[in-house]
Amino acid sequence: YGGFFWKTDSLGNPLDKRKKTYGLAFAVYAISEYYHISKEPLSLKIALETFQLIEKKTTDQNHPGYFEVFDQKWQRIESAALSEVDQNADKSMNTHLHLLEAYTTLYQVTGDEQIYKQLLQLFYLLTEKILNPQNHHLQLFFKDNWQPVSCGISFGHEIETAWLLYEAAGVTGESKLINQAGDLALQIADQTFQSALKGENGVRGVINEVNEAGQLDDDRIWWVQAEACVGFMLAYQLSYKEKYLQAVCSIWKFIEQKMVDHQRGEWYWKITHQDQPDHRFYKAGEWKSLYHNTRACIELLTRIKNLTNKE
Repeated sequence: YGGFFWKTDSLGNPLDKRKKTYGLAFAVYAISEYYHISKEPLSLKIALETFQLIEKKTTDQNHPGYFEVFDQKWQRIESAALSEVDQNADKSMNTHLHLLEAYTTLYQVTGDEQIYKQLLQLFYLLTEKILNPQNHHLQLFFKDNWQPVSCGISFGHEIETAWLLYEAAGVTGESKLINQAGDLALQIADQTFQSALKGENGVRGVINEVNEAGQLDDDRIWWVQAEACVGFMLAYQLSYKEKYLQAVCSIWKFIEQKMVDHQRGEWYWKITHQDQPDHRFYKAGEWKSLYHNTRACIELLTRIKNLTNKE
């Protein structure tokens, strides 16, 4: 039936045959990146075929945007929650953010007009439907007509959105979009700086979220720290405000001192509000790999090099 299963065993036998738009987005992203470095024609063919499937099978015909979860035959199913901690909703911030990320890379390597059109629509949805213009927080879950059905705040997704929006605008070459994305990136970065940095003595991490009950979760999650480093570095590149560079340095110190397991390697899943690693969570598994932290290191190295060259 086309597309990618959500999960297989180590031999490739499907364990979960559902098609999740979020997962399809990551397939497009990964394969497009692979084509970017390899120029392997088959990889581009698969990326474009998956893009066409997403557009044909997962789009909402009545309202702009994409539905979340389907069975193997591309029929929508009632249980549309992405994971056990996500809300069961028609549409989500998370899926649309990572479609934007995927289409940014796919457009970068193809210059295809249809991909460009859909990339612009995703940019519009994130800035006009998902981002709350009153408080610059991302709304997380929605009905099919984009009526919000949640009130939580995910600080990590917000600072990640700041730089992914700017990347998307950059590949379009549209100066109006680039300026808009730059302004939004700074607004989000400033809000994250004011609301979500926790720590002292120049060692600070970004807290996790405000949940649907309005309760603050001030644990520091691994991927949030990685994305915050990139988001604040972009804010510094755009503004040259010293506070953003200091934020990058303080988060990096937090990662080095508290998040990295120097004995066995890799990063802990999270550091609790008591500043201790939570050993109940795996270091690598379905929801944790080298994606966020390796990418953050590559992004930081590239951006530091660019800043050094400018200076």
